[in-house]
Amino acid sequence: MRTAAYIFLIASVFSCSSGENLNAKVNRGEVIVDLAKDVEPSSMESQFQAYDLTLTKMLSLDLNIVRYTFDKSKISASVLISALIENEGVENAQTNKTIKARNTR
Repeated sequence: MRTAAYIFLIASVFSCSSGENLNAKVNRGEVIVDLAKDVEPSSMESQFQAYDLTLTKMLSLDLNIVRYTFDKSKISASVLISALIENEGVENAQTNKTIKARNTR
């Protein structure tokens, strides 16, 4: 079920008719992390405290998806994402992007 929801989310993002959303602005110093079901979001803060990883918002309680901020002067987003993905408790990680809401009929 979790995998199906995640695939739907990704498909929804890439099916947007507006090319603007595909070139969305990256919110520097923010990452979105899809944690394993049994992982506490605060545990990532302690594991990555050297980079001031801080939980800013629980985006989905059911899917355990969290937005964190980090000190971009201590680590780049790409290096942090690689380190997060290598962590056993993380299923996926990505930069946070600002997207423009599209009009619905």
